[in-house]
Amino acid sequence: MGLDAFIFCDCYEKGRLREPPPTGVTLRVEPDGALGREHDDGTLESDLAWDMWREQRACKHSGGILLRHRLGNIALVGLLRVELQREVDRFPILATKRLCKN
Repeated sequence: MGLDAFIFCDCYEKGRLREPPPTGVTLRVEPDGALGREHDDGTLESDLAWDMWREQRACKHSGGILLRHRLGNIALVGLLRVELQREVDRFPILATKRLCKN
């Protein structure tokens, strides 16, 4: 088991989507920066349409992921946590909200 870091694209916010979302879907930006949806009809077909659109057609970034980087296995992540705790003021988001979140 390991940990990956993601940076989501801002194509929605910058108006760079290739095509509109499936009918009935209202878009939103999730707290982690991912593109999400407010509501739709809740059917399996709408879920599949959403997944296919987001993964393949929304923008040039598959799944809306601009950058993905493997941080390592749980042992390496533990070492990163220890180091970040020493510099919480320099890396507040990583140290308090992401990597070191319990």
